[in-house]
Amino acid sequence: MKIKAIVLDFDGTVANSLNEHYEAACAVFKRGGVKQPPSRDELFRSFTYPFTENYRRFGVLASKKEILDWYAEAYRYQDVKLFPDALKVLPLLIERAAVVITSASRQSEVAHILSRAGLGLNGDLKIVGDTPAKACAVIEVISAHRLYPAQVAFASDLDWDIQDVRQTGVVTVGISRGISTPDKLWAAGASHVAADLYELNTLLGILERQNR
Repeated sequence: MKIKAIVLDFDGTVANSLNEHYEAACAVFKRGGVKQPPSRDELFRSFTYPFTENYRRFGVLASKKEILDWYAEAYRYQDVKLFPDALKVLPLLIERAAVVITSASRQSEVAHILSRAGLGLNGDLKIVGDTPAKACAVIEVISAHRLYPAQVAFASDLDWDIQDVRQTGVVTVGISRGISTPDKLWAAGASHVAADLYELNTLLGILERQNR
């Protein structure tokens, strides 16, 4: 069955934003009274959802609202850049299907980053922001486009995204250049694992030929 919609996680999959997210996390630790924040590898190696728990286990006892507010104040989305392959592959993916980018970040921030990179939004490229639970975004795409789950592909670098979305029945592709290792992505139930967006595009082409 032809893939008619592709849902992409933003951070770590399309955007090379992990440094900016780590810096914002360190600001939360500092305001939460943690004198020695975890290293980037230590934090992201065991990072999970819900996000506030990642701070509480290192000693931040503030409320969920305070943690999220501190994070939003410190996160410098203006400095985020897309991975180089995103600029080349996103137009190719748009030729294949409707592309939806989903993120826990604010929709306006994601739109700003894409626009600055020269990727304007149109009928074939949309954003679903403010959505930590990616399965909700995928279900919304299935409903809006009136598709079968097998006609939708979802890609993310996060194992818990893969685990969350696989219940919808769509094709799930783990992207191994971000937070989660290939082993974690496979263990989460990924249908496939790709190193980057180039491999994702190649994989979708293979799946399309196999399903003709």
